[in-house]
Amino acid sequence: MAAGVARLCAQLSLMGLLPHPLVAASDASNPDVSSHPPVTPCGASLDAELRARSGGRNQIMSMVGTGSTANASRTVSLVGLPPSDGPVRLQMGLEVSSIWEVDQKQQTYKVKYTLAFGWADCRLAWAPSGPGKMVIQDDSALWSNFFRPSVQVEEEQARDGFMTSKRLFLLRSGFSVYRIDMVSTMHCKMSFELMPYDRHQCSMSVQLPAFLPAEVDFAWADERILPLKLGSLSNSEWAFSEQGDWQRDVASDDNVYNLQGKTLRAKFFLKRRSYHMMTTHVLPCILYWFISYLAVWVDASAVPGRAALHTLPVLMITNKFNAVMASLPKIAYSTKLGNFLLCTLFLSTFLLLEFCLVHAAGRTLKWLSAKEAAKKKDLELQTGEEAASEMVPGKTGRSLLHYILLWTHDWLDTHSRWYFLLVYCILTLAFFA
Repeated sequence: MAAGVARLCAQLSLMGLLPHPLVAASDASNPDVSSHPPVTPCGASLDAELRARSGGRNQIMSMVGTGSTANASRTVSLVGLPPSDGPVRLQMGLEVSSIWEVDQKQQTYKVKYTLAFGWADCRLAWAPSGPGKMVIQDDSALWSNFFRPSVQVEEEQARDGFMTSKRLFLLRSGFSVYRIDMVSTMHCKMSFELMPYDRHQCSMSVQLPAFLPAEVDFAWADERILPLKLGSLSNSEWAFSEQGDWQRDVASDDNVYNLQGKTLRAKFFLKRRSYHMMTTHVLPCILYWFISYLAVWVDASAVPGRAALHTLPVLMITNKFNAVMASLPKIAYSTKLGNFLLCTLFLSTFLLLEFCLVHAAGRTLKWLSAKEAAKKKDLELQTGEEAASEMVPGKTGRSLLHYILLWTHDWLDTHSRWYFLLVYCILTLAFFA
């Protein structure tokens, strides 16, 4: 943390925003920092008294924390906005350490991140002979004396209070850096049409609800001062945008009555790694369908075995489909994975329906054959064998129903072995090619 603050101070010095924060001989010998313009003067006499504050770290901290000038001749309030000729320039940086627990049903994720705010405040300056910086923790007795921006994150749903820490870094030039380390549950609007190849754009929108736009100029800090920094974001099921792919923008409202003013928004993409869903939902359902398909090679007369081979896959695919839908919020559109599972379920059901038709056709043909044989036997007893053969119709005299049943029993069961397989392979390639 100390190295980060030192790097920040060095960058500000290089840009001419403040004198170098570390105590150097040149700084100590030249207390005049008027060549560095970011700190708006509090007034000539007051500035001189504030910059005359010197002594040990504890002495300077006591004077700065209570707003006392050198020799306690005057006291200034530190709670309000810093003095400024116009809107106070408030810069923000963002550091994201980790993202985990992506919950697609609730459309939330947990993130550990840091918001860093920088601004200039002439009331907090002290003599160049003093320490280069001072750090105030949120448990300090002086913490409530200092100005700190009240912020809110639009997407934040919950915050872990035990994991929240706040620190205020004071630089001797009057520049302040306020860091808030937080662990929050964020909302991300997700769209699942392409699942399991879905990608979602999430954002973190920071607002200042307590200030008018005319009071505070809220802006992203220069990358050299408070950069957007990411930790090693990784997740077994989700991939996150690399640091160069994160987008920063500013949404402003010209309505001066809008207390939120500008909104600083960082956007990134959340992309699903499809391997987990493919291995737990897609591949098992393909295997279940092939079990159902193999049943067409079993003779239709083996009713118990073939019925089981057709029925059990339908039940297993139904369970998989219900599990996928249960993992999603109540959406009013279809998903790529859901459509595939439904098609697999329908084709498995059609295989079961085909078996039912074939079996029913076979039983009906047996009944018609038995009826025809009984009729022929009765005629033989009444008229003789030759006369009965002439009176009972042959193959050419059979009804249309008889031919439909023959076609269903013989042709349908034979050709379903290739056209069901062809249709399913085409559908699978169409979904996942």
